[in-house]
Amino acid sequence: MVFNELFERFAESCPAAVMHRALVENIFSPDALDGLFREVAVEQYERELLFSTQVELMGQVVCRISPSVHAT
Repeated sequence: MVFNELFERFAESCPAAVMHRALVENIFSPDALDGLFREVAVEQYERELLFSTQVELMGQVVCRISPSVHAT
């Protein structure tokens, strides 16, 4: 596959960036975030909006992908 070849070349030239991205994707995976929330939530609850969805939405605002939470 062409993507694998491109990824391999990028990983050879910038291994730290590739490792950092993999780490961030793993830490902020929706399953991991929702599991963490369920472990530590005392009075908080999930109904229609999952914790991982809130993190994703706020991440878009913080990284200036969206101007506000209401703009998405």
